[in-house]
Amino acid sequence: AWLMMTLLLLSLTACGSSKNESLEGTWKWTMDVTDQIFKENKITEIDTVEMVYVLTFRRDGSFSMAVDKAALYQSLQSCIDTYIDAIIEQGYQEMAASKGITREQFDAIMTDKGLTWESYMKLTLLSQGDPYKVADSVAGDSMSGYFRADGGRLYVSKREKSLDKDECTEYVLSSDGTMTWTGGNNDLIQFLEGVDVQPPVRWVKQ
Repeated sequence: AWLMMTLLLLSLTACGSSKNESLEGTWKWTMDVTDQIFKENKITEIDTVEMVYVLTFRRDGSFSMAVDKAALYQSLQSCIDTYIDAIIEQGYQEMAASKGITREQFDAIMTDKGLTWESYMKLTLLSQGDPYKVADSVAGDSMSGYFRADGGRLYVSKREKSLDKDECTEYVLSSDGTMTWTGGNNDLIQFLEGVDVQPPVRWVKQ
């Protein structure tokens, strides 16, 4: 009897482990946050700023989810640099067309004022609202805890032995290495709602 019970427990443990193994590893989901970051600046014609969420499921049953802030700031900086370059070029053309001033002449005027076109445009942009502070706010907090996968349902909890059987995230795994969250009502879904996102959300295995 004891042997049968031991085999049964081992079987159940192996079953739970194999379901978790299908999610183990790192997943990424990319979100467009351009409008949120530049809302105060009232800029519409600008390149996309992408925010990447990194979700990691570990073999020990723990998980973590957070924004890759380095990638976010890099995307934001690239966006701002491209925007400022375009505005500067537009400014040169307008000054040449309206006042007949060449680039060199205009640069000399800015130099006399102790400025450059680039520094002037950055000051103007930041005076309307600091996109870097907004980006930091948009990135929000990280999330971590423990997980259990079972039949297309993902259960999470901050404590290892209190995984709720009622609240879950519903997901679908695809052969192309993606996981799509289709619905649910647990902390993961509430986390998404906190950044104004609703399922479906498509994660890509790294």
